Amino acid sequence: MIRAIALVSVEKGADAEATAAALRARAARAGVRASQLGTNLRGSLGGGRFTWDLALDDAAALALLLAPLERARSDAVAFRPRETHVPGAARRAGVRRTLLLRVRPGADPARVAGFEHALLDMPRHIAAIRSWALYRTDPGLWPTRFTHVWEQEYDDVAGLERDYMSHPYHWGLVDAFFDPECPQHVTEADLAHVYYAAESSVLAWDLR
Repeated sequence: MIRAIALVSVEKGADAEATAAALRARAARAGVRASQLGTNLRGSLGGGRFTWDLALDDAAALALLLAPLERARSDAVAFRPRETHVPGAARRAGVRRTLLLRVRPGADPARVAGFEHALLDMPRHIAAIRSWALYRTDPGLWPTRFTHVWEQEYDDVAGLERDYMSHPYHWGLVDAFFDPECPQHVTEADLAHVYYAAESSVLAWDLR
């Protein structure tokens, strides 16, 4: 299975609902395994109006799904799932958060591995994270400047904005990998942090 995430921006004055309808029509024509389109909530950064989550079997369908839209643009990544953790009780509606980031070219591989481990260890410290997944993007499937996708699902917005963002593990350890003044720094400043109210768990798709 292939998963794709498209961050869709709509031009000022354009009809956002028409854009949403066009995206859903594309998913129907392409015969994707699953599709969920969410409107990004206030507080999202670098992701535009919508996050479009997709699961499909054939990489060739990406050309149809992610083709340019009238008065809209998308920034997309594609990957094959790995490191997905979805407890059985977590396969329900909630708040879905996606972080797309870029590790600096030439970063020490051992330090990058430490960064990945620190992300994957977050749910052990932050109980509000009910499901999570970490992937490396695959530019062979779809070209992208981003290298990593870090996803979480929560029961509500407070789980992300309060429990996650304010937790000492987050700002005391993980933030150092994003801070140019810290020796652990491995990432570029260019990233996308988006979240929306999800109808169901996207991460549960990985387990089908």
